Amino acid sequence: MSRRRLPAALLAAVTLWCTARAPSMAPAMTAEPKDLLVVGAGVLGRRVAKLWRQEMPQAKVVAATLTEAHHGELREEGLEPILASDLDKSRRFAQVVFCAPPSRSSDYGAAVAEALAALAEGGMAVFTSSASVFAEDSGQTVDESGALSDSSSAQRMLSAEAAVAGKGAVLRLAGLYDLDRGPHSYWLKVGVVKGAPAGLINLVHYDDAASAVVKALQAKIREVFVVADGQPLSRREICEAAVASKRYGEKATMPRFEAPAELPMGGANGKRLDAGKARQQLGWQPRYASFAEFMAAH
Repeated sequence: MSRRRLPAALLAAVTLWCTARAPSMAPAMTAEPKDLLVVGAGVLGRRVAKLWRQEMPQAKVVAATLTEAHHGELREEGLEPILASDLDKSRRFAQVVFCAPPSRSSDYGAAVAEALAALAEGGMAVFTSSASVFAEDSGQTVDESGALSDSSSAQRMLSAEAAVAGKGAVLRLAGLYDLDRGPHSYWLKVGVVKGAPAGLINLVHYDDAASAVVKALQAKIREVFVVADGQPLSRREICEAAVASKRYGEKATMPRFEAPAELPMGGANGKRLDAGKARQQLGWQPRYASFAEFMAAH
């Protein structure tokens, strides 16, 4: 017995209905080439978003956060806030930046890997790591090839770096600061510095760190970079520069220094970070040459 063929119009309708009933077969949303996802829209993440929108006015910037506490502020800044837990896996981004601190995650490497699931094929990611992963503590110069620490905090950060391998750049940032944030603010507030006065601290302004992130996104070099202003200061020099500034000078006094056997803010001598690779390959230059220069102007 021969089979009867369905009329062409009915066959087309059945095909359309079947397609509509199979959403799992739909392709992921195409990534817009200039759009950016920032995971961890805190002080640094928001500055990255602002700078990206200045350079790419037509770009959409999505800010993923753990809570909705600052979503109103993010909308006022022209960003699209979203809970990190609500990231749509069918939505892809040509650029992804991860700025969330390790203190907010029990498995930092997994958190980074999960965020990178939103990266489009061939897209560019940037992970903001820390120069604290280096083992050097004798005051010598360190670049990207420096020996790495085996401390638990360093290993946690390195596991997150590993999740980015091949997908983007890792920026090992020096200590971040602005006028009201950084080691100087904390030390002057508590009146005690838990560390040797002569121990070196490497710094970079939040704005300069943000510009390094944007440069890395644009350069699309999937390697590790050290980011620092190149002018490490001792703990004492940092405090002296802050106390001499207009912002702190009228009410701040020099804190006292304590150097216990275990130093939470770093070792006795510290290190000198060499950011030459970032300057040469990313074309990055810090706007603020040093913490002392910045504070002198404020």
